[in-house]
Amino acid sequence: MSGWAGETTVAAALRGASGTAALAALYESLSDVHVGLQLEPTLERIVACVVENLGFQVAAVHVTRDDGLLVAAAVAGDEDAKRVLTESSVPLDMWQRQIDQSRPDGPGGTVRWLEPDKLDEWRADGHIVWQPAPRDLPPVPAQGRRVWRREDGLYVPLQSPSHGLIGVLSVDVPDDGLVPTQDQLGLLEMFAVVAAMAIEQARLHADVVRTREDAARALLEHRDTHDGLTDLPSWVLISREIDRLLRDGEPVAVIALNLTAFREVNAVLGHSAGDRLLVSMGPRISPVLPSTATLGRLAGDEFIVLLPGVQRPQQAQQVAEDVRAAVQVPFELDGLSVDLEVACGVVLAPRDGDSAASVLRRVETATSVARRSGSGIAFYDPQSDVRPRNQLGLAGQVRRGLTAGELRPHFQPQVDLRTGEVCGAEALVRWYHPTRGMLPPAAFLDVVEAGDLIHPLTRSVLDQALAAAAGWHAADLDVSVAVNLSTRCLQDRQLVPDVLAALERHGVPAERLTLEITESALMAERPRILAALTNLTDQGVRLSLDDFGTGYSSLSHLRTLPVSELKVDRSFVRDVTGRPTDARLVRTVVDLAHSLGMLVVAEGVEDAATLAALDDMGCDVAQGFHYAPAMPDAAWQAWCRERSAVGELRPDDLAGGRA
Repeated sequence: MSGWAGETTVAAALRGASGTAALAALYESLSDVHVGLQLEPTLERIVACVVENLGFQVAAVHVTRDDGLLVAAAVAGDEDAKRVLTESSVPLDMWQRQIDQSRPDGPGGTVRWLEPDKLDEWRADGHIVWQPAPRDLPPVPAQGRRVWRREDGLYVPLQSPSHGLIGVLSVDVPDDGLVPTQDQLGLLEMFAVVAAMAIEQARLHADVVRTREDAARALLEHRDTHDGLTDLPSWVLISREIDRLLRDGEPVAVIALNLTAFREVNAVLGHSAGDRLLVSMGPRISPVLPSTATLGRLAGDEFIVLLPGVQRPQQAQQVAEDVRAAVQVPFELDGLSVDLEVACGVVLAPRDGDSAASVLRRVETATSVARRSGSGIAFYDPQSDVRPRNQLGLAGQVRRGLTAGELRPHFQPQVDLRTGEVCGAEALVRWYHPTRGMLPPAAFLDVVEAGDLIHPLTRSVLDQALAAAAGWHAADLDVSVAVNLSTRCLQDRQLVPDVLAALERHGVPAERLTLEITESALMAERPRILAALTNLTDQGVRLSLDDFGTGYSSLSHLRTLPVSELKVDRSFVRDVTGRPTDARLVRTVVDLAHSLGMLVVAEGVEDAATLAALDDMGCDVAQGFHYAPAMPDAAWQAWCRERSAVGELRPDDLAGGRA
């Protein structure tokens, strides 16, 4: 680059074969943009073309960053200059001040910084604006006999209609005072336009990707915090909102709603009708609520209303009465007029609770009082929530009991109604208390669930149950074992690795383990819980939906669950021979489960007549006191051997047989 005035080398090249090469390189760079190549390789190709085809020693593209700095994205040419440029960053507002004085349209024009005493040599000419160099530009050191100085450069601002200033294309100018030609500047600006297009396209693509990611995150957040059937806020979002209100010092009244006779709707009209009824609750209740209220669904037939700012009982009472009146208007389902009642429990926070956990527990207590008393509406009363004295300090005793090995599983047999053979056992925890004797789960599970003990207790029961199952296999008792999981266990990220590690530790095949989960447990953090359950079933573990019919009843979700069996709640099994409604419900559940390829287990079987009725309905497996209560491992194995010795009994050996 020895001469720039008159017939320079660059000008001659542009008029000859090299000029054609420059235009070809420009076209190829433009093609890179259109085919959507990565930004960095495209910019590197552009600066390389500028150096190779326009005769400059150094070319660079600096791109604006979110923090307001221009940083080097691509540099070609002189190695020392490349190093300094790559490591440099310049405040964006300094460049913007210079560009604001230049041509406002198009890519922005070429800005030439000169020392102040050379300013008079050049004036604005077309797209070229000559300006003194800002003093805070970083210097570039000498290389050999040439000095590449920041003030001896051409800087082309790169701008876009949507993002403003998005970068600067810079090239060096020799220090001999000679000036590049108009042809050279024109091509330089055209390369700058291509660079601006590449940056703009990359940013637009990033905006699209970011928008899609934001939308995906919003969708996942919505699924995690809203009920999948009604699209109302779930207990996850309700809990967050209660905690937020209390944290901000704002009082809130909480009304829990429990629908009565909802089981009969499912039993008589089917789960699809029950789902439609649940979906209609939102449009039915919302119009009678204050504009600031939030209506959510907790689980099954349980709904909840938050009333921010309400602290007077009379205000909450009026809303509860309005809600009851709205629900008591008959619903039309499949040509039938369905009448529902609703029991309302009311809590005033922070008076009745200082956290979402305490508020939700106490409003459930109040709802139970309203349901049992028939009053329809009940406010939380601490006297109705008094715990026995012997439960004081119970959590600490449970913790010590776990360490001492006092909490052990008993096993209740499960019998195949087709063959009469024992096919499995459910592990039910018992506490061998040192002073109070053997305690059933009802004596301590509430305390365990309320604290952080549920995880170590579940791990302990699982470990002991699998150890027992390994012993059964050694004793030629090839049956499966079932272990219950609570909602909080399903939310534990260690659940899957803990289960798989326990199976490996005891050498029990995964298909010999059944994990029992409740319908309501699936309401919490549904996507993550389903992912964990699917992971377990992929490894061979079986899943059973426990207490079916008392909680979440959406058919659309039931068919997506990775469960292999349904357990009919004992409250339906107990009266299956005496209440036609319960008999119809159980038969419906059996037909539904079989249509989905699932087995049906009836729990709470206490007599031969119930067993025969269940067998007639097509139930697959039964358990209950009719066979045996839950018992320690040694007694369980002895019971199995004795039963095998006397021969298996099928239900039709006891009562009439299967119709």
